[in-house]
Amino acid sequence: MSYEGRIDRVSAEDLMSLAGDTGSAPMQVGAVLALRMGDASDARLLLDALAQRLHAVPRLRQRLLKVPLGCGRPVWVDDSGFDPGRHLTVAPCPAPGGNEAVLKVAADMLTAPLPRDRPLWRATLLTGTGRHQAALVFVFHHVLMDGIGGLAVLEALATAEALPNDLIGRDHPLPSPLQLAIDAARDRLTGLARLPAVVRQLAA
Repeated sequence: MSYEGRIDRVSAEDLMSLAGDTGSAPMQVGAVLALRMGDASDARLLLDALAQRLHAVPRLRQRLLKVPLGCGRPVWVDDSGFDPGRHLTVAPCPAPGGNEAVLKVAADMLTAPLPRDRPLWRATLLTGTGRHQAALVFVFHHVLMDGIGGLAVLEALATAEALPNDLIGRDHPLPSPLQLAIDAARDRLTGLARLPAVVRQLAA
C-alpha cells in the first residue's frame, strides 16, 4: 500500500535545536495580544472561537514523532488525541492587574517547557487585566513557528481574516516504519546526488 500523505520532517537545524533544548531557558517564543473584554461569558466565547479556528492550521494540531533508528529525522504527525482544552485556558490576571502583571505571567509561561508529546504551543486568556480588558498570551516552540509562518498565523487566529493557502499546512497521518525508512533512504540518496555540486562550490 502506498503512502498518500507527505512525510514532513523537521529540518536539520531544528533537530539540533531540539537536541540542545535542555536548559532552564526553553527555545520558545511568546506573544501577548491586548483585548477588549466584557464578562466571563465573553472569555469562553473567545476560547471557543479560537478552538474552531485551530482546524484551519493543521500544524497547531500536530506533534513531533520520534522515529526508529535509521528512519531519519523526527516527523510532524496529526495528534490523534488533540484536545484544544489542553492548550487553551482562561485565568484571572494576578492583582493588581495591568501590563506588569501580564508580562510576569507571560514570562512564567515562556520559561515553562512545552510537553513534547503534544502540539508545541499553549495559550492563556488573562481576564481582568484592566477595566473591560483582557490579554491573550501565546507560547510556541520556535520549531513550530518556523514551519507555519509565525506572526501571520498568530494574526489570523486572533482575527476573522482568512488564512493564506501557503500558511495553513496539510494534514499528516501517521506513517508506518517502512514508509519512514523508504523516505529516509530517498533523502540520503538525494543528499548524495547533490554532493558533487556542493564540493564544486566549496572548491570554487
